[in-house]
Amino acid sequence: MTAERDFWPGLASQAERRFARRNIVLEDVGITAATLDRYYVAANRLAPVLDQIASEYELDEAIAEWVQAEFEDGTPLHLVADALSGLHHFEP
Repeated sequence: MTAERDFWPGLASQAERRFARRNIVLEDVGITAATLDRYYVAANRLAPVLDQIASEYELDEAIAEWVQAEFEDGTPLHLVADALSGLHHFEP
């Protein structure tokens, strides 16, 4: 469900914004099903790296190395970004 856009951004009153936002759950509209699918597929590319991590201390270094390896392999950067976003979404 999306809010009706019958006003210019920044020109609505607080009451108008409240009315437009009624019955909208941010969690439901924040990520589309297509984006969620992209995140899932991309995060699966990162999963083997995550399986090798024993502690949070190792996480940053392992992911940085994975990003560098994907970059060197010529992986499109949007796939790397989707994997990182997916990781953040599925494991906040």
